Amino acid sequence: MIAPTAAAVLEHLAHKDAQVLNLLALCRTPSFDGVWSQGPALHHRFARLLLRQGHPTLALQVAARGLDRYPGDPNLLYCRAGALVNSGNTTRAAWDVQHLLDRTDLPPALRSDALSLAGRVRKDVAARTAWLREAFDFYRQAYELTGDTFPGINAATLALAIAGPDQSRALAVGVRDGVLAELDQPGKEGDYWLLATLGEAYLLLGDDTFAKGRYRVFADVVSCADLALRLLRRLEGFDFASFGLRLREDKKPGVRIGLHTGPVFEGYDAVLGRNNYFGSHVSRAARIEPVTTPGCAFVSEQFAASLALMPGHDFVCEYLGLQPLDKDYAICPLYRLTSRADRSLPLPAV
Repeated sequence: MIAPTAAAVLEHLAHKDAQVLNLLALCRTPSFDGVWSQGPALHHRFARLLLRQGHPTLALQVAARGLDRYPGDPNLLYCRAGALVNSGNTTRAAWDVQHLLDRTDLPPALRSDALSLAGRVRKDVAARTAWLREAFDFYRQAYELTGDTFPGINAATLALAIAGPDQSRALAVGVRDGVLAELDQPGKEGDYWLLATLGEAYLLLGDDTFAKGRYRVFADVVSCADLALRLLRRLEGFDFASFGLRLREDKKPGVRIGLHTGPVFEGYDAVLGRNNYFGSHVSRAARIEPVTTPGCAFVSEQFAASLALMPGHDFVCEYLGLQPLDKDYAICPLYRLTSRADRSLPLPAV
């Protein structure tokens, strides 16, 4: 038995064969809830070990909650920065690293760690910036050639990091006006893709209120299925290579879409810096997408059942049998989403 104290838990974490995930789960039970208020050391130790064992998301959660309780703690700032880097968010990690380097009270060992992490952040950002510059140039050229709002909104978004806010706003204005013109055409007024693009354009222009009014939340599975298939059709002939998106030789081009329906929980996402949605049903959808054939939309049994109960649509869910989900998450029934018009088409080659 482990006593419900931070010291007792830290003693167990010091063992070479410590079961870190099991101990973390134990410390999240009501009887151990008080250990987190006994100083920042437990947050720090858990975060360090989780990073070492390859769990950056869990490490980020532990470090972020620790900083809520112990603001400015340098060890937790370092752990949060390391978790952000390992999660792919080098931009936010750079802020934490700079805050650490600006301090004059860091112990030499921690300053050395912070300097090493700063070097990694700069290296990652430098490599990414070169690719982003190429991506921005491709998107901008495509938009200038055709006026298509898809490359236009991508160019406007990338311009924030590459070309500056003035060029981003100029591109966003052009995209906004183009989308508004398209929405005036018969049958286009409810086009989800156009409305989402318009919402993003207004966000870039600083109009948060109008942007939120232009985004649509899926009211039902029919709306979700409709967007999924229209998105797949729109990207069928997309030339990934022309936009600098290089695939390995053993990979087939194409977009994969995984769909599932179920209750989710809204909360703050420390990686994205905004509210996001969490829960087992989010995880299930995320595990369906990697096993989906490129160019297809695979759906869960729950999604297929919900769709079958909805009247007045043309969608069909074709049973694919019991399929293993990604990362050994589960083995469950999967279906291929299609429409009656497309039902005779075979699965794309893998």
